[in-house]
Amino acid sequence: MEDLYQAMAFQAAPDCFKGDRSDKFRHRNGSEVPWSWAKDFHGPHIILSNNYKTAHGCHYDWEKIVGNVTWRSGTHKFEIQIELNMLASSNTWQIIVGVAQQPVNLQSHLGSSPKEWGMMCLSGQKVNKNQPEEYTSGSRRGDVIGVIVDLNTGRLEFTRNGASLGIAYENVKGPISPCISLLKGQKITLINTMVKPVPVQNQLQVMIPGRNV
Repeated sequence: MEDLYQAMAFQAAPDCFKGDRSDKFRHRNGSEVPWSWAKDFHGPHIILSNNYKTAHGCHYDWEKIVGNVTWRSGTHKFEIQIELNMLASSNTWQIIVGVAQQPVNLQSHLGSSPKEWGMMCLSGQKVNKNQPEEYTSGSRRGDVIGVIVDLNTGRLEFTRNGASLGIAYENVKGPISPCISLLKGQKITLINTMVKPVPVQNQLQVMIPGRNV
């Protein structure tokens, strides 16, 4: 039982374990592993560059790209910067960023299935099960969008330029991977995949006898 508590504590606050040379629980923490967009797992018209960190949409229909990492537990965060967000059509959803369970239909928008959760960067809505809901205001070119997911509680939160936009969903289940969907004229760059795991809003502190976390 103590091992379970220690594993939970490491997920919540890995910095407290820096002095511990054991790697017993560190394999559980996917956020410490550098990753990029998957070289061979994206829509056929998406162009990758910058060591697979920049994705450029080149088709009038939505296409997805998935990160080459899978998260099964713990708290994880990544950030993207909006490089281009041209209106490829009258649709106001445009770039959608979030997470998805595999298998993923690469030729549809993120959030089109019950196992995909995303935020629309132009309209500011959130989407899951193909059902958009009001969430926040729209984003624009240059904004940095963050995704924080806590697979211990199921909570998904988005940030913009470092500020929290609030909890979007509380039903996220692993295993999941980072995911975005793009239309023609839209471009994003993955700018931070090594962000230290952070607690989602109102996450309970984990306590272990003899060790404060």
